[in-house]
Amino acid sequence: MNTPVSFEIKQLLYYRGWRYELGIDETGYRVEHSLAEQRWNEGDLTYVDITISDVVMWLYEKHKIWIGVICDVGNDLLFTFKIYSTKIGEERCIGNGIMYESPIEAYEAPIKYTLNNLL
Repeated sequence: MNTPVSFEIKQLLYYRGWRYELGIDETGYRVEHSLAEQRWNEGDLTYVDITISDVVMWLYEKHKIWIGVICDVGNDLLFTFKIYSTKIGEERCIGNGIMYESPIEAYEAPIKYTLNNLL
């Protein structure tokens, strides 16, 4: 999901260790990343907000936590989530959500919960 996360989630990410490492772009210039990711765009560095998919993958890669959102197509179109531990030998569901009216809400809620309670 390419929707930018809220400022509250950005703050939580910073306090939980969200950092991009220094790197060198394709032209040899040193690039430092912060809470807004820098990307190369036709010769100019531009800032791009952190997206929900960036956070989901960061949680998976750095902390072995996967967030999945499920669509319930019953009478109403609603969304819920599950949080999984993917550590070898500890694979299990570690959280379930209530129903939300949008997938954005269904992703932001477990991200906040994970950053506040699981890290």
